[in-house]
This record gives sequence, structure tokens and C-alpha cells, in this order.
Amino acid sequence: RRQRQMCIRDSINIEQLVRQPWPLVIEDHNYRKHQLILSPGDMVFYEGAKLTHGRPIAFDGDEFCNVFVHYQLT
Repeated sequence: RRQRQMCIRDSINIEQLVRQPWPLVIEDHNYRKHQLILSPGDMVFYEGAKLTHGRPIAFDGDEFCNVFVHYQLT
């Protein structure tokens, strides 16, 4: 019998030098898109293995530093 697994992703914004915000877009379980603008020190948790996510617009800046942590719960 196969167990259900959950993978949680944590994106932490460390630093950024941007001319325009660079949103993270996450599509939830009901197919609604959410645009998130993170500032240094902000973090967001989401189901990275199940939810479509990404940054669909081009980066306009000099630096963008994030740390990504993945948790797998069984």
C-alpha cells in the first residue's frame, strides 16, 4: 500500500536589488493564481510538488537572493 506524501517548499527572500517587483505566482488547488511579492526577510510555505508555481515575468534588476528549503512529510 502506497503512503501519501506531502512536500512543503519554503522560499525565503534574503536580499534583492530590483527595478520592478519580481512576483512569485502560485496556482492553488482551485486553479486560482496568487501573485506574491516578497521583501527581504519574508518567507512563504507552499506545496511545491503539487502546485504550479514560478516567476513568469522577466527579472528586472541586479540581484535577487532566495533560500529554498524542502520538507517531505510521510
